[in-house]
Amino acid sequence: MAQTVISALYPSHIDITKTPLAYGDRALPRLNRELNDATLLTRQRAVMSLCDYLHDPENIAEALRLGTQTSLKALLKDSDITVRQKATECLYVIAGYSVGREAFLEHDIIVPLSALFEDKEDIARKNTHEAMEMISETPLGAKGIVDAELVVKLVEKLKTEHGQIKNLILDTLHFCMRVDTDKALATDAMVVFTEHLKHTEPHIRSKSARDIMDLSVPLAGKDKAVEVGSIPPLVALLKDTDSEVRANAAGALMT
Repeated sequence: MAQTVISALYPSHIDITKTPLAYGDRALPRLNRELNDATLLTRQRAVMSLCDYLHDPENIAEALRLGTQTSLKALLKDSDITVRQKATECLYVIAGYSVGREAFLEHDIIVPLSALFEDKEDIARKNTHEAMEMISETPLGAKGIVDAELVVKLVEKLKTEHGQIKNLILDTLHFCMRVDTDKALATDAMVVFTEHLKHTEPHIRSKSARDIMDLSVPLAGKDKAVEVGSIPPLVALLKDTDSEVRANAAGALMT
């Protein structure tokens, strides 16, 4: 079944080729200054150029040393969608590195980033959830998300988001529940996961079954699964055409 594809196209007047870049090791300091510029076009060009720089792993540590993470954190509140879109993309790239995930925790970026769960633009929300999922892949990052009381919000967003973002939320919750199941059990997470077992996308059915398995590790989770009726749809998935769905459904039932 076809699903909505979130576009990352930029406004036509944003031309990164017109950005005047400083030479060598002066480029990043200048870009960091321009991220805080009062002129919108300057901020747009700077954040787009910075995103290109960050895709080179050699520039990550230097960018963090200069404090670009603080500038990007401030840009999350920018009124312009292009700035927010590229700021979240930059943070996603940074979150792909150990030193970047440490910076997220050190500079308290998780909560300001989570504010964009409510952004009206799909691409900004997608980038936000990609960054959040990347942070959650380490125990400290997952704990940071749990401690920020974001599990409830993630479960709520799972009910309404697009398929691409649902996948990311299910992954984030998976990692969070590996460090703490109590927060998820206090919500209607089990009900939401069970509802998604009938989703048309096999990846979502598979990850929902996996998340039920995670949530069923403690006795309270097992009781919750029985209470909300998770067993029958899991049994039905044992005949699913997708092998990964069948495997995760079997794992959830074994748990």
